[in-house]
Amino acid sequence: MTTPTLRLLTALLACLGFLSSSQSQTIANQKVANGAVSGRVTLRGKGVPGIGVALRRSESDQRRPALIGTTDLEGNYRISNVPAGQYQAAPIAPTFVIPQMTGPATKENSWF
Repeated sequence: MTTPTLRLLTALLACLGFLSSSQSQTIANQKVANGAVSGRVTLRGKGVPGIGVALRRSESDQRRPALIGTTDLEGNYRISNVPAGQYQAAPIAPTFVIPQMTGPATKENSWF
């Protein structure tokens, strides 16, 4: 190779290295905007207040914690700051609580 060709080739390789380096920094510094998921929990067509709603990623990594929201008085919920991805939304079942009873136990007021 001649000297001018070597210089041109060296300059081109240096430019490619610089462009590659600047491109990777640009992509790394970009932030992906988060979104929001909203919906309504209903029972027989009416909104249900106070129900927890969990968003869990659809991918196989179930170790990540779910994102949680709660329905308002009309049954609407909104979960903000949700990273991009595919999710499954599901109501959270309330904890089973044994009802407290006062007075004498009879066949009529027994829950057994």
